[in-house]
Order: sequence, then C-alpha cells, then structure tokens
Amino acid sequence: MKYLVKLAFAMRLVLYMGIAAGVFEVIVRLCAAGHAEGFAVDDGPLEAAQLCVILSSGLFLFGLSRGSRDRAPLLRLLGGFALFAAGRELDNFMRVHVGHHGYYLFTVPAACYVIYLLWRYRGVIFGQIDEFMRTGAFTFMFVGVLMVGVYAQIIGQEPLWMGVMGDNYLRHAKHMIEECAEMMGYLFIVFGVIEITVLEAASRARRARPGRPY
Repeated sequence: MKYLVKLAFAMRLVLYMGIAAGVFEVIVRLCAAGHAEGFAVDDGPLEAAQLCVILSSGLFLFGLSRGSRDRAPLLRLLGGFALFAAGRELDNFMRVHVGHHGYYLFTVPAACYVIYLLWRYRGVIFGQIDEFMRTGAFTFMFVGVLMVGVYAQIIGQEPLWMGVMGDNYLRHAKHMIEECAEMMGYLFIVFGVIEITVLEAASRARRARPGRPY
C-alpha cells in the first residue's frame, strides 16, 4: 500500500507540472498573438484568473471542512487566509470604485475571522497546524505564499525594470512578469489544496475501515 501511495503522489506531481505548463503556454500564445498589453493590465484577465483561483480554493476548503472530523478548524483557517488573499487581489478595483483602502472591506473581516478561529479552537488548532506543517500540502502552500507575497512583489518593482530596460521600459512587460509570478504562486496553493484533500480522503477512508491499514 505504501508503494501505491508513493506512486499516486508521483502521478500527481506529473499532473501539477502539466497544469503549470499548460497555463503558461496559454499565456505565451496570447502574448505571441499580440495580446500582451491588454492581458497584463490592472484588473485584466490575468488578475481576474488569479482572483477566481484563490477564491475558489478558499470556498472549496470551507466546503471540505464541513465533513471533516480531524481537520475542520485547520481547513477553515486556511480558507480564511485564502479569502484574505482574494480580498487583497481586489485592491486596485476597490481603489478605483470605493477608495484608496477600499479592499479593507474584504481583508479586515477575513483577518478577524482568522483571529477568531485561532482563539476559539486554541486547544486543538495549533496541534493541527503542527501536524499540517509536516505534510506535502504545507510545502506546496508555503511555496505558493512565498511566491505571491514575497517573490512577485520584489520582482514586480517598477524601479527594478526601469533600471534593467532603461529607455526601452514597458510597463506592461513588468506587469506581465509580476502577474505570472503571482499566478505560479496561486497554482502552488491550488496544488496544496489538492494534497490536503487527499489527506482528508485518506482520513475518512481509515474511519470507514478501521481494521484496514493505510
């Protein structure tokens, strides 16, 4: 059974590579067709896709938590973080239509919800977090958060690309690089969601067949 588990994980890794390659191949083809400038703009198709990906991940985690006996608080916590990220993706849209810090309407409630979960489930949630940090799902999600929250923000700084490109500086080129880095990060988060779904499915299988080793 252990070999089957390892084989299944290896097959999922191949699937993840295929998904990432497919997503970025689509972006490359769109750019090659002359759509780069319209594709890489604030609130453009790429940012909309990112919002859909992270929002769907958060809602899926909340749905998964409803049937979970072992990880419900953890899954809700991760869902809260995903909703916070979704609210942060709306920063430019809310700045235009509401005000400079309009996205606080989404991020502040999400942050309060995360704090509430940590307090309400303080007796069990930190143990669940410790267990989660030893899994492949955490590794995927951590890399994703690192890419979205750190790498993309650094690589997307305008002074960097103005210095590199000089008089040939194109804002949409800088924006494309930044948004692609963020998209890669969000894909890693999705892969983490898939992995934690596999863990949850294994837990439910063990409860259904307590005498069968997994």
